Amino acid sequence: MTPATAPFVDYAVAVGDAFLTLDSAFVIQRAEGVFSWLGLDAPDRLVGKSFLDFLDSMSRKRVEDFLAEQMGEARIGPLLLQLRKQGGPRRECVAFLSRSSSSPRVHVVLAAASRFRRFASELSPSLLGENAFMEALAEGGSDGEDADRTIAFLDWRDRPDPEFARDLICRASEEGAIVGRLSPHRFAVLHEGEDASDRAERFAQGLKEKWGPNLSWAVLTVEMQQLTDPKGRAALRLLLHRFATAPDMAVEELHLDKGLVLLADIFREVEALNARITGGRFDIVYQPIVSLADGSVHHYEALLRIPGEQGPGRMIGLAEQSGLIPALDYAIVNKLLRRIKGMGHEAAGMRIAANLSARSLLDPDFLTRLLQRLEEAEDCARHLLFEVTESARIDDVSGLARALETLRENGFPVCLDDFGAGMSGFQYLRDLPVDFLKIDGSYVKGAPQDPRMHDFLDAILALAKKLAIPTIAEWVETAEEAAFVRERGVAYGQGFHFGRPSARFPHATRRRSRVAM
Repeated sequence: MTPATAPFVDYAVAVGDAFLTLDSAFVIQRAEGVFSWLGLDAPDRLVGKSFLDFLDSMSRKRVEDFLAEQMGEARIGPLLLQLRKQGGPRRECVAFLSRSSSSPRVHVVLAAASRFRRFASELSPSLLGENAFMEALAEGGSDGEDADRTIAFLDWRDRPDPEFARDLICRASEEGAIVGRLSPHRFAVLHEGEDASDRAERFAQGLKEKWGPNLSWAVLTVEMQQLTDPKGRAALRLLLHRFATAPDMAVEELHLDKGLVLLADIFREVEALNARITGGRFDIVYQPIVSLADGSVHHYEALLRIPGEQGPGRMIGLAEQSGLIPALDYAIVNKLLRRIKGMGHEAAGMRIAANLSARSLLDPDFLTRLLQRLEEAEDCARHLLFEVTESARIDDVSGLARALETLRENGFPVCLDDFGAGMSGFQYLRDLPVDFLKIDGSYVKGAPQDPRMHDFLDAILALAKKLAIPTIAEWVETAEEAAFVRERGVAYGQGFHFGRPSARFPHATRRRSRVAM
């Protein structure tokens, strides 16, 4: 250390616990200070290692994004980061980063988050949602660490209280725990490392002592095998979802042995679902979508059906909630490609729409696998287009837009399904590149007799026309409804009036047929 830089290092350590100098590749070149407070090795054992290797995935991304976006001279801080040491618990720290315009090196000051407890709730990122919390939990199962994880489930039985949330964040910050807000009243707190179960119980009990009867809690230890097995992770995801969405599920059902029994039952559900998907034990039926101008069949939609069940809703919901929806979507497309291949020359001129969940499209592995399969079956795949569906809010709309653009660049038209209902709204139409817009049937069924629907439908059609996106009206069940949407400028129609879903694969001659209007 040169005399000129020594005072700056001394000052940095006075403010924090440790000082690091990183090169442009984030490799530690210098380490000074007390690192034991942060759960890291002695300074001389850190030099030569990548600083990013000591961060969890979210913290790593925050650091990388900052340095990628801020060229030249830049400073940031305080920034809350999660440190990870192999075999140990997470430790939260407060970080200050700087880089001068004359050097590619990055200087980092680290301090234990407990020293900043007063500001923890302001420094902490937002409480993780259900999906992000599950990703953090699953990350622990993929990094080679052997320690089990313990989740403290919290049920706040009063109206949402910002003070409770702040206290929860502060306590978790001191513990190095990760907090997920699964619903306005329900939380999950992940503890890792040695004695995780005991620490989770003490954590929950400490909250209970302060907040009293409005708070109930349970702890559940998750074995490493559960995290490394895809079906085990799916069962955990489904358990978290049910805790978040089922108010009649008492938190006590998740405590210790009771929770393990419940998790085992859910695991069997997931196994059965996975077996149905991988075994192809489902059917596909086809419903025509016709031109309202002349009644010709424009394309067919491939719809899922489950033998012995009234509809596919339960299976699709279970697949979405457990995270197995990419596997289901891929299996449906794969079966559809085989059906098209079996048609041979009879498939000439046929177009068929397959549904893809937004959750599937946001999975990079799924999209890569899908594109590879479509390339392998190029002659059959050219008959496909895709409808994007979603039953929950999409957090990464830009990521979904990139995935849809990738499909379109590969020659596959895209339809936005169920527009105007649930989660499919104007933001998605604004941000997602689509070739067709399917108007939800709730705006069509009975619309001729409901003047309120006239204005809603006209507003949707005016916007679609301005964007030059052809529209499809679903749930068209009568000649009156068909005439109503045609007169308002809808391009295509789908519903029982034009044809019920049929298990028999449609033939090309039917594509050129006309449907009575």
